[in-house]
Amino acid sequence: MRHVTIHKSVTDLVRMEFNSQLVASFYVGENGIERVEYGENEIPRTVAVFDPAEADAERVTLDSNPLRWAELLPTAYRSGEYIVSVVETKDASDSPAITSAITAEMQAVPN
Repeated sequence: MRHVTIHKSVTDLVRMEFNSQLVASFYVGENGIERVEYGENEIPRTVAVFDPAEADAERVTLDSNPLRWAELLPTAYRSGEYIVSVVETKDASDSPAITSAITAEMQAVPN
């Protein structure tokens, strides 16, 4: 099970601050998305991600391999507008432990 959170970087020009705004938070299991905590309509269900571990750079989708898709999702976001974090959990009711984080903070460029 993977707990995925997506945040958007927001710039406050008045205060001269960068802030993070939650866009979506959801759990992905072997059969796909199992629980959505926030942002049902913001989940990038149609994003296909390249798997660098495959010799032919195969594209992974939520439908083809949900857990691997969740693990690779941060690599689909690289521009600086979004930050995607993925944390391994036991199940959708388990709160993620920081020590088991597979966190990648990469920025968004959807395919």
